[in-house]
Amino acid sequence: MVSSNWELYSSKLISRIRNLDASILSEAVVQLRSNVSNAGTIWIIGNGGSAATASHFCVDLSKGASIRTGQAIRAIPLMDLVPLQSAWSNDHSYEFALAETLQNFGKKSDLLFAISGSGNSPNILNCIKVGRKLGIESIGLTGFTGGKMRELLDLEINVACDDMQIIEDVHHAICHFLSKEV
Repeated sequence: MVSSNWELYSSKLISRIRNLDASILSEAVVQLRSNVSNAGTIWIIGNGGSAATASHFCVDLSKGASIRTGQAIRAIPLMDLVPLQSAWSNDHSYEFALAETLQNFGKKSDLLFAISGSGNSPNILNCIKVGRKLGIESIGLTGFTGGKMRELLDLEINVACDDMQIIEDVHHAICHFLSKEV
């Protein structure tokens, strides 16, 4: 039973990876490289498993890609600023905590990289909206049908799937790929 379940899971995962549009991944690489060459900050956001992926992606960019390229890459996971996020959440609203932090620190030369399986998380959507007001371009990893994020992003990389674990696995693979290409 486990063997057949693994075969099903792995074939679904491989199928979703193979169905990604390479031209969209190329566009994301161009945006990331442009941000790095302009010494901007890459603000990376997510919730739950996507927050863990965002933190991991920051490490891969700030350490791994920086060493490989010889360029400083400033990548910051907004939700890892726990005291600041909890202060905004406690005193105002969790839905606006990421947005308020980006409002304080973001600038036009920056890039916002949002990760959300559903594409409908209010705190992520509000942060993207604030980024737009600041003139910050956005890339997003989504799942399912992209949710509300789809209309807000400058570039969406969608994993068209209805299984959150598959979506999160593919998002993680995309982040690893992007960090190797920057």
